[in-house]
Order: sequence, then C-alpha cells, then structure tokens
Amino acid sequence: MANPVISKELKRMVRKKAFIIGLIVLAIIFCLGLIIYRYMTKSSKTKDLALALGNELIASLKNGENISSAYAVYIGEDLRSALNTKRYSFIKGYTVDCYPGDASYPFGDGKAQYQLIMKGDNKAKPIILRLKYDNDLKKFHILGFYTGN
Repeated sequence: MANPVISKELKRMVRKKAFIIGLIVLAIIFCLGLIIYRYMTKSSKTKDLALALGNELIASLKNGENISSAYAVYIGEDLRSALNTKRYSFIKGYTVDCYPGDASYPFGDGKAQYQLIMKGDNKAKPIILRLKYDNDLKKFHILGFYTGN
C-alpha cells in the first residue's frame, strides 16, 4: 500500500510543475503575439508609404510639376519619361495599389519587397514599380519598373 504522505507530496509537486509549465507556455504565446503584431504593423506602415509614393508621383504629374516624391530615394529619367507618356490617362482618373513581393522573372530578381501598381483610365496599361524600403533613409529605392497588361 502506498504511503499517503508521499502521495500527497508527489501530487503537489506535479501540480506545481504543471502550473509553471502553463505559465511558460502563456509567456511564449504572448511574446509570439507581440512579434507578429510588430511585424504586421510595420508591414502595414511600409505599404502605406508605398501607396503615398504612388499618389505623390501621380499628383506631381497631374499638376505639371517636376515628377518627384519625398518617399523615393531617386527617380530615374526612364521612369519620368514613362510616367509622362501616360500623363493623360492618369489625369482622367487613376488607382494605386501595392502588393508584397517581387515580380517574377524576367521583370523581377527577388530583391524587391513591394510592387506598386499605378493604373490610369481603363484602357491604359499600368506602370508597376519594384520597390525596396531603406530603413535608414526611411525611403524607397525604385529597383525598376515595367508596364503590365
């Protein structure tokens, strides 16, 4: 027959260990939740900045100003020219959208974090920018662009 005193002590130790393990599991879940939350809000803020970049480019184009944006490190002459050729389609109306990831080959090489799609009226082909965010400069590098279907 088992000793009741040892049995009670053993049960108390098991409960104590189960409680400690439960606290550790809850702490791990809480930490993972914080990490995911920080990643999601950072990603959302960066996407908002990319959309602001697109809107700023189109606004300067529509207003006849020098094509520029506070959110871009540099805007090359080829992109300025491509935007200018689509100026009238953007004046009629436009949409700007942003998707994570890079374009597939041959347009992308896996280095872009976002694709910014700027589309004028329904008949015009969109201009798609490949973007990489620079945390130090708090701006985007435009890695390239292409026109879509």
